[in-house]
Amino acid sequence: MIARDPLHDLKLRFLDRCRSNIGSIIAAADDERVLERGEPHVQIVRIVHSLAGAGGIFGFDALSARAIDLETYLISGDELDASKARGLFEALSTEVQGAIDS
Repeated sequence: MIARDPLHDLKLRFLDRCRSNIGSIIAAADDERVLERGEPHVQIVRIVHSLAGAGGIFGFDALSARAIDLETYLISGDELDASKARGLFEALSTEVQGAIDS
C-alpha cells in the first residue's frame, strides 16, 4: 500500500489559491499602478510573497524562485522599470500556470 502524502490536502488548497491569484498576476503585468508602490503594489506584493513561501513548501521550487525574483524586485528601493517588471510577472505566471496544470 502506498502511503498518502500528508500534505496532499494543503497542496490542493495551495493550487486553488494559485487558480484564484493567476488573474491578478497576469493583470498586474500591465498595470502601471503596481510600479507606483501604492495600494495595488502592496496587494500584489502580498500575493507574490505568499506564493514564494508556499510554493517552496509544496515542492514548486521554480514557482517559488520566480515569486522571490519578482518580490525582491518589487520591494527593492530601485526605480521600477515596466518592461523588467512585466518579464518577471510573465515568468511567475508561467510557473503558476504550470503548477495548476500539474
